[in-house]
Order: sequence, then C-alpha cells, then structure tokens
Amino acid sequence: MRNESGQFVKGHSGNPAGRPARGQAFPDIVWNELEKPHAGEKSNAAAVMEKLISRALNDDSLQALKIITDLMLNTYKISELQSLNDRITALEKGGE
Repeated sequence: MRNESGQFVKGHSGNPAGRPARGQAFPDIVWNELEKPHAGEKSNAAAVMEKLISRALNDDSLQALKIITDLMLNTYKISELQSLNDRITALEKGGE
C-alpha cells in the first residue's frame, strides 16, 4: 500500500508475497545426479570417471588428464586439511 507521494505506508510491504523460494543449488543438483544408479549397479559418478579415465588413457586427451590430475590434487588437499584438523582437535583435547 502506498501513500499519495508513492511511498510505502509504514508497516506495509511492497512485496507481500515475499521473496520467491530459491531452487536447489547447482552443486546439490550435480551431486544428486551423480549418486543415481547408471546401467546396472554402478553410479553415474563411476560411469563418468570410467569414461574420463578411458579418454585420458586411450585417446591421449590432455584435457581429460588435466581434469583427473586436478581432482586428485583437490582430494589430496582435502584429506590433508582433514588430517590437520584432526591433529588440532586432538591437541585441543589434550592428546598427543
């Protein structure tokens, strides 16, 4: 509701229905799709990785090789950070 000068009247919203609900975040959508089964027992993620590795090995795809290398490096960094976090937590609790 607005007054004569076009301003909203105190206590009334210009958007009474509120902000529309956000959709699912893109990483969540991708993760959910990768977890789904693909042709039998393996997941979509396993099928994607098999294809990526096959391209890196059989097609001499440098792009596929770079993706695999990046994934391995990121996984290594994450495990190192988790290991460091575990050690800090142990020290805070009076462990070794």
